[in-house]
Order: sequence, then C-alpha cells, then structure tokens
Amino acid sequence: MEPKETWQGYNIRLSRAVLHDGLSNAINRILSKPFSREVVTKGEVAPQIEAMFNDVDLKGANITQFARQCMRDALIHGKTHFLVEYPKTGGSQTLAAERDGRIRPYFLHTPASTVIAWRSAIDPTTGEEYPVHIRVRDEIQRPLGAYGTERVHRVRVYEPGLYREYQRAVAEREYTLVDETTVLIDGRPMTRIPFVTVYFEHDGFFLSKPPLEPLAWTNLAHWQSSADQRNALRFARIGILLARGFTNEETEKGFTIAPNMAVVTTNPNADLKYVEQKSSGIC
Repeated sequence: MEPKETWQGYNIRLSRAVLHDGLSNAINRILSKPFSREVVTKGEVAPQIEAMFNDVDLKGANITQFARQCMRDALIHGKTHFLVEYPKTGGSQTLAAERDGRIRPYFLHTPASTVIAWRSAIDPTTGEEYPVHIRVRDEIQRPLGAYGTERVHRVRVYEPGLYREYQRAVAEREYTLVDETTVLIDGRPMTRIPFVTVYFEHDGFFLSKPPLEPLAWTNLAHWQSSADQRNALRFARIGILLARGFTNEETEKGFTIAPNMAVVTTNPNADLKYVEQKSSGIC
C-alpha cells in the first residue's frame, strides 16, 4: 500500500494484479520427476506392512500419493513431518478385530507450518537428538446445532507416552482441554514420540532452509513489477479531463461526456480537454 493511498484505491489496484505463479509451476515440475512411476519397496517387507501402502493414511492415499504430498511440503518449507498414529480402541480391540477391520497403524502428515513449538533431548548413549515435546496447531470443523458446523482451532500436544488436545471455537478466547491420553505400547508408556521429520535443507534440529526461497522472492519481484506496470497502463489509457473557465455551479453540476451530448458554458474563454500522459516511461 502506497503512502496516502486509500483502502478502496489499494483494493482496486490489488484486484487488477495478476500473479504468474512461477513457484507453483516449478514445484509441480520437480514433483513430476520422482513420481513419474509408483513408489515400490526394496528388500523384504512384512505382508501386513506392505498391505498398508494401498491406504497409508486411512483416507485413501497410497504410499506414492502420500510421499508426493510430503515432498511438496518439504519443497516449500525445507522439511516436513508425519506421525505414526493408531486409532483409539479403548484397549478392547482384539487381534482378530484388528485384522478384519481398519484398526491398524497409519501415517498422519503434519505439514511444517502446523508445528508451532518443540523441545528436544539428547540420548546420552548414542548422542541422538530426539523430540520430547511437540505442539501442532490446525483447524477443524465440529457440529453446531442440528445442521450447522463451526470452525475450531485445535492444538495437539505430543510427549513420550502422553497426548493432549486443546480446542477453542473461533469466537472463544480460551482453549479447553478435551482429551488427555496415556499412549501405551505393550502395556507401558511409549518412551519416544513416533514423529518422523524429513529434511531437504537441514539447518539444525527441526530447522531447515526452504530450497526454493530464492525463486519465491524472484516470483514476488516479478508480480510487484507486473502489478505496477498494469496500474501505470490503467492511468495512461484513460486521459485526465481538464476543465478551465467554468463557474463553481457548472463544475458542481458535472459534465456528461458522451455521444450526442454537449457541454455548455457562458464563458467564451472556457476550455475542456483531455491531458494525455506520455508513454515513454511506461514502455
């Protein structure tokens, strides 16, 4: 927004600016290379694990579609994450029911932009740095009344062996704890968070550099220049009407510029003409 520019003028100018989305085009071209063929496994894979790859997220995405989704996010942010999740069963699910139903582990993609905070620890034996606290923020829809829905902000908190979920409606100010669950494996709390991070430009624990950031800035510069050019053309194509020698009453009444219309005044020295801009500075 330019100095002294009104919001109405700014919105008009902004609505005329058309973005050539070179960044998205580049991302799609890059994605088309590794995923021109389906993802396959190498070596021996347990049958129950390989069966997951046809619907890896319990939402219908196979392993190729899921990997493509993760890679797109990593190209934008330099990293991406996913959780290895398991449906809640209340501890009553039998092995037979798990095999017959859809009660099995699945992948939950967690885009980099949704991870708002984390803490880490270092394994004294191996020196590995791993997360001990992760907070993820997203938005969901929940039922409202008989037919409506409302937007809800949600924060999920992951710690070893513990999961908490907080929610608040858009109109509310405070978050409310709606879920607190102890995460067990073989009857004991999990000692690690099943959270996987993929880095493209590793710059520290949970830190990365977006690999296409220079292209994004170039795309932005092109958009700004293109928007200025279109705005300059808009004013150059429409001349400025200069009225001279008219009375205040005639000026307040206004002028109708159209075929078969005349502008009448009693002043023989009055003048009405268009002032046209030179186009040398626009080309």
